[in-house]
Amino acid sequence: ARAEGALRAVPTDMRASVVGTGQFSVKLSEGCHRVDLMAEVPSATVRRATDIDAEAREAGTGRLLDRDRSDAPDARLDFCLGEPGVVEIPFLGAAGPVKVVLSDAQWSMPAYVPGHFGARARGNLAAALHRRHAPAPRAQPIAEAVGTQGDTLVPVPIEPGRCYFAAAALIRGELRALRISAELGDRAARDDAGDGSEGAGVAFCSDLEESAALRVAARGNSPVWVLAVWPMD
Repeated sequence: ARAEGALRAVPTDMRASVVGTGQFSVKLSEGCHRVDLMAEVPSATVRRATDIDAEAREAGTGRLLDRDRSDAPDARLDFCLGEPGVVEIPFLGAAGPVKVVLSDAQWSMPAYVPGHFGARARGNLAAALHRRHAPAPRAQPIAEAVGTQGDTLVPVPIEPGRCYFAAAALIRGELRALRISAELGDRAARDDAGDGSEGAGVAFCSDLEESAALRVAARGNSPVWVLAVWPMD
């Protein structure tokens, strides 16, 4: 995480219950977080297998931020917060009452991610940038749009010879699927929000085109999303 630009990685620990379960409740700063949960493995020859599963939920609302149900001895959760808040992280799968360590790697919130759509949208836009390993924008978005359920076409004027990053992020409601695509002439790029994610992003570059067609497809329970487009160096 430090090699990928994380500002810091803060560990904390607790002892799991006799059946290998527990819950962390941690106050986290705004920005992006990579939370790793790792459990001690008992030295006894006969022991329960270690397979940590975990999820992160926003305290108060219960909104799912990320979930790890993989068959692995540790768990990894990636999410971004638009404002400081308390996150609850229940887990299971430790080999009994052993020490479980939570490591929180933190990245700062990019300066030009808009906050006027609310903290949820801000965190989801940052997550789209972070998940695609996009550099932090150095300017305000050149275009913004708001949409709802269904397929929406948003034409955006662009400069020939320049690259851009477009992100779609949920403001409110619930998602089953979110996709963003960028079409320039006969070229297209697209991205789908992953399982549990509320943001998707795509990078594209113009050769001679002076406009791009951005398409956002949202499915779910009354989803409302925001689109932001940044110029990239």
